[in-house]
Amino acid sequence: MVGTMVGRAIAGKRASGMKLTLRDYLLDQARLILFWLVGICLLLALFCLYITSRHVNYSLAILLYGAGLGLFPLVLHLGIDYWQRRPFYLAVNARLDGERVLEEALTLDDARTREQRALQDLLHAYYYSYEKELRGLEEQRKFTELFVNRFAHQMKTPLTVIQLLEGELQGEGQPGIAASLQEERNRLDQSINMMLQTARLHEFSLDSRMETVELLALLRGIINEHKTEWIRYRLFPKIECDREEVFVRTDLKWFGFLCDQIVRNALQYGSKTAEGQRVPGSFWLRVRDGEDAVEVQFQDFGIGIPAEDVRYVFQPFYTGRNGRTHSRATGMGLYLVKTAAQRLGHTVELHSVEGEGTTVTLRLAKSGYYEVARNMTTL
Repeated sequence: MVGTMVGRAIAGKRASGMKLTLRDYLLDQARLILFWLVGICLLLALFCLYITSRHVNYSLAILLYGAGLGLFPLVLHLGIDYWQRRPFYLAVNARLDGERVLEEALTLDDARTREQRALQDLLHAYYYSYEKELRGLEEQRKFTELFVNRFAHQMKTPLTVIQLLEGELQGEGQPGIAASLQEERNRLDQSINMMLQTARLHEFSLDSRMETVELLALLRGIINEHKTEWIRYRLFPKIECDREEVFVRTDLKWFGFLCDQIVRNALQYGSKTAEGQRVPGSFWLRVRDGEDAVEVQFQDFGIGIPAEDVRYVFQPFYTGRNGRTHSRATGMGLYLVKTAAQRLGHTVELHSVEGEGTTVTLRLAKSGYYEVARNMTTL
């Protein structure tokens, strides 16, 4: 993928007017032409001085004839040299028009001069060195991904044990400690899931399956998964839709993940505080089934996002001003939402006013599902 990107960049630069042409060749030979012309002029000047000293009459036609004879070898040399180099120029230009410039450069077989053959050898040496380095980076990436996946899965067992301990604490009459333990466990579980999903983004095409999903049932399930948090944060979720069922074409797991990330953000920032206490609020989840697309709107009325931070919220690890006041922010949630939505062929928009709340809108187009396959192949 990196090679293709580099190749496209090179091709784009060449396509902007830097292809090899006859004009380029003549510019490269400008010094030779200039020296040759100066030599002819000096020779003609010497001839004129010699003839004048001998008091011999001569005409301009003779001088022009002599200059023409002097230029003939130069023109002949340039014509033969360009004819020899032209096939290589044409081959280079043809490959600059391609998408995989580095790979296609290896197929250059029209080198005629020593300089061209040296350039060909340099391209081969560069490509094989680049390919070796790329293989090493790919192996390192796979090792890191394998380590992250194994670590995340190993952490699932301690989380299950902690959940059992919560039940024991509840039974022993310590609901406060159990609630705090549950909150921390949920945060740890969220972080581990985010780690797994981030690692899986590299293999998105292998870890996704498009299917027909009943949207309202999916959203209700996500809301119910956080019923304890809704009560703790004093938020009241409401789903609004003018239909009983809405079907969309998406990947159930990935779409559920990105909806869950938006809901978790609403739980964290969706309620205002007054003197350190949560103020009761509402969270609206609106579904609109249009002719061209289905829109899912997540709206909270919490602290909102400062205007200077809105444009950066989809950047990885960007936490903004709210992140400095909420130390648990990672800056990865909305980045994963944006990335997963794009690779599913959906769009995501965010509108926020500080102190008034935030609205995130997911748009699932009913046409153009072929875009998903194209998005997957460009990862």
